[in-house]
Amino acid sequence: MEELVKRVKNGDKDSYMILITDMKEELYRIAKERIRDYDDIEDVIQETIINAYLKIGQLRNNKYFKTWLIKILINKCNRFYRNKKYEDNMKNRYKENLENKNTKDESLEFDTLIQELNDIEKNIFKLYYEEQYSIEDISKILKINPNTIKTKLRRGRQKVNSTYKKIIMIVVILGIVTTGITFGKDIINYLKGIFNLSSIGQNNDGILMAIEEKEWVQNIEMDYIELDKGYKIRIDYLLLDDINMYMIYDLKSDEDLNEYDRMSIIDLTIKDENNNIIFNNKDLMEETIVQLEGWKNIETESNTNIRELNYMISNGNFNMKKLEITFSKVMIYNSNNPSKDSKIINENEKKIYIDIDEKFINTNTIEYITEYEDNNKYNIQKAIITETGFYAIIKSKSMDVNFTLEIDEYYKNKCNYRLLSSYNSEEIYYYLILSDIKLEDNYKQLVLKNKNEVIKLYKKEI
Repeated sequence: MEELVKRVKNGDKDSYMILITDMKEELYRIAKERIRDYDDIEDVIQETIINAYLKIGQLRNNKYFKTWLIKILINKCNRFYRNKKYEDNMKNRYKENLENKNTKDESLEFDTLIQELNDIEKNIFKLYYEEQYSIEDISKILKINPNTIKTKLRRGRQKVNSTYKKIIMIVVILGIVTTGITFGKDIINYLKGIFNLSSIGQNNDGILMAIEEKEWVQNIEMDYIELDKGYKIRIDYLLLDDINMYMIYDLKSDEDLNEYDRMSIIDLTIKDENNNIIFNNKDLMEETIVQLEGWKNIETESNTNIRELNYMISNGNFNMKKLEITFSKVMIYNSNNPSKDSKIINENEKKIYIDIDEKFINTNTIEYITEYEDNNKYNIQKAIITETGFYAIIKSKSMDVNFTLEIDEYYKNKCNYRLLSSYNSEEIYYYLILSDIKLEDNYKQLVLKNKNEVIKLYKKEI
């Protein structure tokens, strides 16, 4: 077992499958002692398998893998009744139909054929081709517009005929305990839960749609780097576009961190491989948009870890292939009493280097230029549609902002907005306006309206 664990830590996914297969009956027995419903047992085991794989680097002694995995499972079971959010009938309908089918060997070729598709497309393909549901039935099950399903079937067929992607670890593991549909949905929900941004006032459904439909998150898979005083840190996930940058940090300690719930990374600078500054909180540059930051605490399985999502407004995506992240001071504290319960855990400069996924390089961004109608209140600094939605950064002389986005005079889309910064002495305000328009919609003209004030946006022709 120790040798298998070592291989997993070195990236051998097949060894992890062997480990889990050997333990799946014991995992089921332990969960069954604590949870009655089969579906809920399956959910808890799935979460345990995912969590253990993502955190296996934290296991210091390989011979204790079994004990460590069972401890994670028991913690999941204990949390079940406190945190369980029951899923809708869609999952049950999937499971009943899939479990009643006795065609595992026959479906292998089909599963291989659709391995390039994302999880939503796989769900649609399985329901349409294997389960023989009509487009109307699939629309009701998945709560997706029938025309969207037709589009995804068409695009999915095109993907099937193209070059296959690598099969990621989750697809390998999904056959161990449960069906691919349920497992894929769980991991997407896990990521969407982490990137649900309402807690930091950034209600952007476009981010969640991009994660679900395009897997718009990068798993970094880096080792911890050493900080001062025995602490370690790494970045788990990255999501970025031309305006937004999200990083999930995982801080690890040999000591109990139960009294702390936050980390603060100070003197942070992020550059690309050409030394362009993507983000900088060291110096506040005069008369520029103050780069917005936000954070969200992420639940952990251990009292020796703090995980949180950090959100930043960036200076733009320079088609970068690498990130250089430089920081010095790191502080942990209790957000309920930060002045009292705080501790500096690093003061020396540290660097983290990240290779950017291909999907984030040379992203297809649609840029818009502005035409004003008797309006001197607003100045559009930037207006774009990216994979994660529509964004506009607006310099305003008014605090009364409540824009709607209109398309072709027929479609009105509500906008969210966030105050980025203000210069009260000059009565200047910067706002981030956002909406969940999809990149593929590719509209030639957009109209932003705030009461009787109109800003026309025209697609910039390249």
